[in-house]
Amino acid sequence: MNSRVLVLYWSKGGNTRKVAETIYATIQSHGLSSELVEMQADLGIDVFSYELVFIGAPVYDNLGPQPVMKFLRRNIVQQTCLLHRKNQVILR
Repeated sequence: MNSRVLVLYWSKGGNTRKVAETIYATIQSHGLSSELVEMQADLGIDVFSYELVFIGAPVYDNLGPQPVMKFLRRNIVQQTCLLHRKNQVILR
């Protein structure tokens, strides 16, 4: 099995980073190819090139932090719209 796994996280105080590192270590211990990447708003990564993606971030007022929301809008919502040929997706 040659699955590629991405553990993508954003952490302000370090707690989410610890969880992401634990997930990454667990994946590695099972012999899967994986990457641990800290999320930034301008991060250029093709999340659709992975078979499994973990995304971790804190939640403030039912939303992710601004860098996370920008990343999701640019890298996931827009790509999904292109894949499904939809005209509009609303993400707060």
